[in-house]
Amino acid sequence: TRYPLVTGVQTCALPILPFGTGDHEYLQAIDHALQRIQAAGCQTLVISAGFDTYDGDPLGGFTLTRGCYTLIGQRCAQLGIPIVVIQEGGYTVAALGDNVVALLDGLGAV
Repeated sequence: TRYPLVTGVQTCALPILPFGTGDHEYLQAIDHALQRIQAAGCQTLVISAGFDTYDGDPLGGFTLTRGCYTLIGQRCAQLGIPIVVIQEGGYTVAALGDNVVALLDGLGAV
């Protein structure tokens, strides 16, 4: 007998946000997504964490601060479900490690 590896997968992508989006607008989009995730009764959250949203990233175009990543982590952790983080971007190399730690700290993983 074969069992499917993943069942009941749902995705929730953020709306396209304009260049220059900062913490406040980004957190509003995160809150909207988390409301949808909670309403759907999801049992696990997979975060595709792209840190190219950091202010000054040469490829991103957003202006998020390090503190925003901590707030994102805290808000996701409030769902009370298992969370998997996949790191997939961030090209301000000098700040990348600190930004990852900020997210993980918010999740309660540090």
